[in-house]
Amino acid sequence: MGCRIQRKGNKSEGTIGVFVQHPFYGVCGITCAHVLLNKDEMNSCHENTNNKMWLSNDPKGTVYQPYPPHVIGVLRMAIVKEGNDNPIGIEIAVIQLTKRKPNSGQFSASRETREDGLEFNSGKICREPGENRLCFKYGSVTDYTEGTIIPSKYNAMIESWDEHNDSTKTKNEKQKTKTTIIRGQIMVKSSCKRSFAEEGDSGGPVFVFDTKGDIACIGIVEAGCKSMGMALVTPIGRIVDEIGVEQLIPFHPTNTKILREIEKIQQNQSEIIGNQVQMLGKLERLLDTGDHRSPRERRK
Repeated sequence: MGCRIQRKGNKSEGTIGVFVQHPFYGVCGITCAHVLLNKDEMNSCHENTNNKMWLSNDPKGTVYQPYPPHVIGVLRMAIVKEGNDNPIGIEIAVIQLTKRKPNSGQFSASRETREDGLEFNSGKICREPGENRLCFKYGSVTDYTEGTIIPSKYNAMIESWDEHNDSTKTKNEKQKTKTTIIRGQIMVKSSCKRSFAEEGDSGGPVFVFDTKGDIACIGIVEAGCKSMGMALVTPIGRIVDEIGVEQLIPFHPTNTKILREIEKIQQNQSEIIGNQVQMLGKLERLLDTGDHRSPRERRK
């Protein structure tokens, strides 16, 4: 969670957020749609009757983490809905994980952490995080940051720029083709010395501590404003309802430890097998160049 991702053929980058057990695609990662979709796809998805887009056999649907050629999965579905008071807006992308599936609730290696060993193993979600509550997030650009949830709901504006045809143009020279308004997002104000989220953190998971002291997810970063230190977060309840799941994937600490030990054993086995293959190859070469007669034949 909180790692950098990039889609094949797409210049934009973002952050992989949380993991769900999708009813059809299995283990999937969730991020913002604007992280992985180009402007034409964003507009098409928004204009579709059900505001959804499926990419079942798109050769450019490959997703890397953190960058090529390190494949993590395939983009399968995107949802872009502006929303209103009920239901609120949402724009997400669903990545079917085909390689390097998560086996623990560990976050990406951070440069500044709240405490050592912080993990999200419970799979809990918090639908109503409340106001003036402390929260924290992990993003691939600003890493670990803390903030405070601001009262009321806010709208996020996603602007589509004609940036995929001419990369030499500045943002002011590019043609703005469409503005999508994602309504009813959670506003978070940074409580640390830097912005809560910046460009590239989109999709990053945001959390609070519940009454039992467990980490619970409140959503994923939708947008950030560096100059104001603010960020907008898409509520996790809206996300899981749209996907059709009840919670995020939980990781039991005991199971996590076992899985890590299994990984180590598998790595050791691979190294042993590799060494055995090398030894067999050397032995075969020695036999091919040596004298294959038996000792009795040699004495004759």
